Amino acid sequence: MIVRSFLWVLLLTCMAAGGSLAQGPAPLSADSAHALLVISSSPESAWVMLDTTVAGTTPCSLSVSAPATYHLRIQHPDVANWLTGTIADTLVVSPGEIVRRLYRLEEWTLVVSSPMGAEVFAGDSLLGSAPLLLRTGRVSPTVPLTLRLRGYETATANLGMATRGILRIPFRARMDPGTSFDQSLISETRPSSARLYLTGGGAILAGAAAAYFKVKADNANNDYLLAGDPASLSDRNRFDTASGVFLVVTQLSLGLFLAFLMSE
Repeated sequence: MIVRSFLWVLLLTCMAAGGSLAQGPAPLSADSAHALLVISSSPESAWVMLDTTVAGTTPCSLSVSAPATYHLRIQHPDVANWLTGTIADTLVVSPGEIVRRLYRLEEWTLVVSSPMGAEVFAGDSLLGSAPLLLRTGRVSPTVPLTLRLRGYETATANLGMATRGILRIPFRARMDPGTSFDQSLISETRPSSARLYLTGGGAILAGAAAAYFKVKADNANNDYLLAGDPASLSDRNRFDTASGVFLVVTQLSLGLFLAFLMSE
């Protein structure tokens, strides 16, 4: 970005000063004290920088002093696009010489999918996985590209849809045939509802059983105190044990119910 900003500053300075280099249609010959540089590029309108001076845009003809060595730099017209190429060249010229140069600037397109990782196809040919950097010329801007990503709908695009060298492809999640949003929501919430019902119902039933056996134990204890029957004492102990077991089950079920309820 610093280099591109520097280019713009130099261009404005050159335009303000009127420039020291001639630009226009190439003459048929150069005089004995000068050489003629005829610069063209693909694409056209590329920026031409001769040594430290912005000389204009392609196509252009530059009359320069000779003999001499010049450092030439050709910058893509879209200087703000970091996916475009730059060409540097060194020219050694002699008096009266006409030097013609055609420079082909590379252009790239970055294919980005959201989410990343989509496979990019041109016809049946797999080009790679996004993010994918494609050189201009490998794929025509009008050739349809097919992007596939597991779990998402297939997307299509072409390089001509890119903005500043970047082609962004968003994906939409694919729904299974016959599955509506309400059905999927029900299927997702059904397991959590079942565990709440199970633990809550278990706590209620276990609590009721614990209370039942506690009442039975109290009745057996009263019978033992009134009649002194050892069988009543044995029943009291058995009912107390059952009541304690169901009380523990009640506490565990209630604890699980609260934990599941808090996680919803």
